[in-house]
Amino acid sequence: MPTKVTRTSMISGVTRTREIDIDPQAYEDGMILWRSGLLIQDAFPELSRSDCEFIKTGITDGEWDEVMEEDDWEEHA
Repeated sequence: MPTKVTRTSMISGVTRTREIDIDPQAYEDGMILWRSGLLIQDAFPELSRSDCEFIKTGITDGEWDEVMEEDDWEEHA
């Protein structure tokens, strides 16, 4: 059963809810481990980098793509 996770992006300030393919209890257990100091990828080894990034920062792949495109453009201007 997927878990709905709501986060606010550190880049845009937009709040989004995303369904992450993790059991709610496993999510809660992972959050406890992460908040206790474990690296997020170790607290949630079954999740993708994208899902871990969303949990940690609220940033989506699309936002990263937009930021990188803007940075690349500014470097070449």
